[in-house]
Amino acid sequence: MLGEEKEPCTSVKIDDLSCAAFLIMDGYKLTNLLPADGWRVQFEFNQKTGIKAAIADYFSGDARVDPSAFNRQIRDLRGEVRETVNRMNGGRS
Repeated sequence: MLGEEKEPCTSVKIDDLSCAAFLIMDGYKLTNLLPADGWRVQFEFNQKTGIKAAIADYFSGDARVDPSAFNRQIRDLRGEVRETVNRMNGGRS
């Protein structure tokens, strides 16, 4: 309702795997993988100063990372997503 104070947001959730990989490489801590539909998950990060600017930089193309390290981070993150989804589905692929 109007005039009510909202609780401060303590986390940032995104569903873009590449952006999540970038944030990890940029020093932000991935705190959770949250189930979504099918093979999709949301990546949850602690709300930390600068994270929204880092996300904006990523999507605007202003972010710079080492391509090889970025590729490895994406591969690692995909593995974590597979493990999480398999656990949610009772071990089925």
